[in-house]
Amino acid sequence: MSEEKTEEIIETLETEEKPKDSDIPNKYLPIGSVVTLKNAIKSLMIIGYCPVTNNNELFDYCGVLVPEGLLESDKFIVFNHNVVEKLHFLGLQNEEQKKWENTVEEMAKNAINNSYTQENTSNNQNIEN
Repeated sequence: MSEEKTEEIIETLETEEKPKDSDIPNKYLPIGSVVTLKNAIKSLMIIGYCPVTNNNELFDYCGVLVPEGLLESDKFIVFNHNVVEKLHFLGLQNEEQKKWENTVEEMAKNAINNSYTQENTSNNQNIEN
């Protein structure tokens, strides 16, 4: 096979099989999507949405390292959409996923509102005491 033909095949594989950075949707990638975060070496697979940490911090996603997966039942990596640098694989997109995306957005809004309300309530209690 000629060198030109080999380069053409490689170029085709690179452009057709991998999503481009510009292909990253605005928010809430499907479960199973594989991403690399800014300044990260390893990739992550998204396994959940809207995790809240012990410090009541809300994140967009939780994920696990690729290829290792979940190594300990309580060890997830949490991160926000704005730190996704590269999309390697877009998870399953079907009608159920599209409906769920709207639910996730509502969950996030409610979690933020509940957190804000709880903070204000505790701040008011502290001020009154």
